[in-house]
Amino acid sequence: MVDEHTLEYFLLRYVPDLVRNEVSDVAVILLDPKHLDTGFCRLRCVSNWQSRVLAVDPDADIAVLSALLREIEERLSNLTSRGEMLQLLESSFSNALCISQRYPYSSGNPDRDLGQLAFHF
Repeated sequence: MVDEHTLEYFLLRYVPDLVRNEVSDVAVILLDPKHLDTGFCRLRCVSNWQSRVLAVDPDADIAVLSALLREIEERLSNLTSRGEMLQLLESSFSNALCISQRYPYSSGNPDRDLGQLAFHF
C-alpha cells in the first residue's frame, strides 16, 4: 500500500508586464504544508520554459532567470533557508516573478508527481 501525502503546489510565473497580464509558467513548487521546515519541498522547471518566456517577452534575460531559478531551487532544498525563501516568494518576490495560488495535491510519490506536474504546465 502506498503512503499518500497531502501536499500543495503552486506555479512560479514570469510576468513581464502586469498591465498586459501576460504570464508564462516557469516552474512548479510542490511542498508539504504541514511540515514546511522538514517535509517535502521541491521546485521543478516546466518544459520549454525558456521559449515560453521569450514568447511573452522577446527581451527577457534567460541567463538571469535561469540563475534565479537555480537559487530558488537551492534555497528550497536547504532546510535552514526554506522558510525564508517561501516567505519571500509569497510576499511579492519581484515584479517579474510571482506565484499562483496554492492547489491541493495527493501523492504517493512526490518526486515522480512533481515531474508529471511540471510536464503538464
